[in-house]
Amino acid sequence: MKSPLFLLIALIVSQSSFSQSIPVLGDSWKITGLPNVPIEIGRQNVDVVDHSFFKRADGKWVVVAAIRGAIPSHPLYAWETNKLTDPNWKEIGVVASADSAYGEDTEKGLYAPHILKKPNGYYCFYTTANSMRALFSKDGFNFMRIKDKEGHYEIINHLVGRDVMVFEESGKYYAYSTVSTFDAGGWPSGYIVATFAKFQDDYMFWPHPEYSIVNSGGIGGNGAVSCESPFVLKYDGDYYLFRASSKTFKTYVYRSKNLLDFGVNNDSKLIAVLPLKASEILEENGQWYISDLDDFKGLKMHRFSWVKESVNQSKIKSKRK
Repeated sequence: MKSPLFLLIALIVSQSSFSQSIPVLGDSWKITGLPNVPIEIGRQNVDVVDHSFFKRADGKWVVVAAIRGAIPSHPLYAWETNKLTDPNWKEIGVVASADSAYGEDTEKGLYAPHILKKPNGYYCFYTTANSMRALFSKDGFNFMRIKDKEGHYEIINHLVGRDVMVFEESGKYYAYSTVSTFDAGGWPSGYIVATFAKFQDDYMFWPHPEYSIVNSGGIGGNGAVSCESPFVLKYDGDYYLFRASSKTFKTYVYRSKNLLDFGVNNDSKLIAVLPLKASEILEENGQWYISDLDDFKGLKMHRFSWVKESVNQSKIKSKRK
């Protein structure tokens, strides 16, 4: 017969093994409006969409966003500010525009920038014409197109999809992206795929990439725009995937121990649903922030915190939202 002390310890261990962190939103504020750029005559529908943040060497925060709609060559546009809590960030201007001379799609433009800060400067990954490419800036002000080690502007050009986000873990780089396809019956489907190389630790060279479907379906749906704008981070020893939907205009948050498995056609790893779209996550001095497309006419920022709850409680809360 086991002692009462043993049973108490077993109960505590059992309960703690089911606890996990979920993101809980705080206050919010508008950080950008529409960019000040020429708009094509007769067309007024302009949207600020996928975006990415970085902190420059001078201490200023910068956000680079894709601009969709009635703007020639659908550029990447930037704003800056002193603090993440500032409203109405100052416009910097166009960072890059789609250029057919580089094989870029001038109709759809450049989209889904993701900034990777390295010791030698800032790499801005983006997608166009179904390929992942990169801009580089040494100072965070001036960006230029760069080639990989084989002399290609297309760093990855096989099943890359769109909305690429590059995540680093233990010296290896993973490119998460959105892929939209049609099944055998002709129905549109969407999923998030991770592109990676087993023995590759160079973010500018992906010679033999491998692919894994890491998330799809569930309550977020499985249509062509159901798995968009993936963002992956590591917190408290676990990996979190934030996945957006253009059908529900919500973000679905998944938690996993495996970077290549956040639940495929099931909600086993779903822990929260947030009323946000195409979010990017930042942390500074212990405070967490998460962005949102808001009304597509500018970007919004929210504070958020990580709250410990049980698995069952988290799933109940997520499904009720």
